[in-house]
Amino acid sequence: MLRTSRRVLRACKLLSNRTSRKGEGSTAAVSLMRSRYLSSPLTLDLEYMRLYQEAHKKLCGAVHPYLLRAECHARSLEGVTPTIRDGELIVGSKTRYVRGAIPYCHYASANFLKELRNGQPQPTDTQDNAADIGTGGGIQLAASLAGRGEFLRFGKRFVVGREDYDQFRSIAAYFEDKSMQAVGDAMWKSNFPQQKYIADGWQAMLYTAPHDPCPDGRNVLDYETALSKGLRKIIEETETRIKQAEISVVASCDKVMFWRACIRVLEATIHWAHKYASAAEKMAAAECNDDRKRQLLQIASRLRHSPEYPPRDFAEALQAWWVLYICGHLEGSYLGYSPGRFDRYMFPYFQQDTAVNAD
Repeated sequence: MLRTSRRVLRACKLLSNRTSRKGEGSTAAVSLMRSRYLSSPLTLDLEYMRLYQEAHKKLCGAVHPYLLRAECHARSLEGVTPTIRDGELIVGSKTRYVRGAIPYCHYASANFLKELRNGQPQPTDTQDNAADIGTGGGIQLAASLAGRGEFLRFGKRFVVGREDYDQFRSIAAYFEDKSMQAVGDAMWKSNFPQQKYIADGWQAMLYTAPHDPCPDGRNVLDYETALSKGLRKIIEETETRIKQAEISVVASCDKVMFWRACIRVLEATIHWAHKYASAAEKMAAAECNDDRKRQLLQIASRLRHSPEYPPRDFAEALQAWWVLYICGHLEGSYLGYSPGRFDRYMFPYFQQDTAVNAD
């Protein structure tokens, strides 16, 4: 399996159009992306949360909880701006910024509001008081931008645009009593008389604070099935399950609602990929460099086909996997979110390509 991993990694390097010789360092494309990343500040992007709040306001209390979460995420996914940067061959970005982050207020907004209401950078939890967060890289750039007045500092690490600051506070205030953290805290604090010991333990740093803003996500999406079947096939199979379902008790009803939620999110994921395809086609039409125009059209072709349908080659599989990975990550800032056995489920596409080339 280690040999397989090396083969896949080698193929990824080939896909990036490696032109440098041994000993010369990174490719031009990798050097560009590395330089761009290191020269970018840590920036909050409110776009996803703004769209999520708009959907939540319209739907909260009117639909099943599974459908509420699915619809809010789907509408946000369909509305975010596709961002394709110079030199990228595999596209898809969680935010519009190179080093961007989404403040997931629907998971937890208390810490956000603490800072937004007093206007001073605050530690995100007690542990931050005893932690060195560093001063270089993106953190230093964030401080520099804030010093010029274009942006406001947030959380000691990030900057947020001045025009976005009030909107950020409004979104956080909306979810103040609706977030996962708020509902969860109210539940356990009212039901467990020992709750004070838990809170005191956090303050004394006997254990880490709760991670409601970044829920545990120590699982791996089923990329193998998604790639081998394609999302359209999974949608069709799920629709068949709904038609065949016998609803007799609450549990069977919840199962159908869950399947409907799955379909909605998968459709939105396909839409997200197609939206990026349209952006690549638009950029190709205006591109003067023939090589880059060709790359953009290839990107668009891949996204038009996968992940809606099974990938036709390794490059398309790589792009489809990235769509699935990023769309899953967009739904929440999960701890432990992992690509899993990347070599295992990607190797068949690499093997297929090498067999074709050998012929």
